[in-house]
Amino acid sequence: MTEIQVLDFDTQLFGFKVGKFMDSRISSEKAAEIIRECKSNNIKCIYADLDINDFVSLGTAVKYGFVISDIRVIFEKDLTNFENNYEKKLRDYGIDDIVKDEDLPYLELLSKELSLTSRFEFDNNFPKGSAERLYKLWMVNSINKRVADKIFIAREIKSQNAVGVITCKKNSDYGEIILFVVSKEHKGKGLGSFILNHTFHFFKENSIKKVRVVTQARNIPAQRLYQKNGFLTCATSVLFHLWIK
Repeated sequence: MTEIQVLDFDTQLFGFKVGKFMDSRISSEKAAEIIRECKSNNIKCIYADLDINDFVSLGTAVKYGFVISDIRVIFEKDLTNFENNYEKKLRDYGIDDIVKDEDLPYLELLSKELSLTSRFEFDNNFPKGSAERLYKLWMVNSINKRVADKIFIAREIKSQNAVGVITCKKNSDYGEIILFVVSKEHKGKGLGSFILNHTFHFFKENSIKKVRVVTQARNIPAQRLYQKNGFLTCATSVLFHLWIK
């Protein structure tokens, strides 16, 4: 198929065949060919992550029925000069990297909160509850070390309940934050920055010099938190969904 990759995970989760267009630019010829091949191969949905500066591609995508589902923002922080001198202690919270059986219901609730800003939540073509199921699986796969190398859990000291979580992955030349969420009842108390600092220290200890995280343009609070903690925008793109009828 023309630059289309069938996504097995998404296909299994949603119950219909899902693919991804593997280029960041699209022409009328490619768009028409994608539609023909999707119909021939029974692909119901295609994701396309297109260059935000290529107005020809963006216009072409819209012309052929692609619908904007999200603006993808990649943040990056340079850890070269990072020193773990974060002396501030949060009186009511602690952080560890041990997942207990009793944490699972709280982590499931946190993954549900995280799903609320997902493109899968906003696109009504996906079955109801798809975003929640997707993020729950990501959380489970992070805990099981399938998609992440490290997990930090923030706990309320009094109850020992999990109220924040971050999962991290070590790549060859940068560290990646996979999932990051703080319970809405505990936001605004410095907990997000506190968790991020532990993550920076983990990466620095493992000789990782840069850390990246992806968020949605609609998620303004997340963007502000990353900027507050020294992240800079390094890339943006427009995510489209094409539904084949």
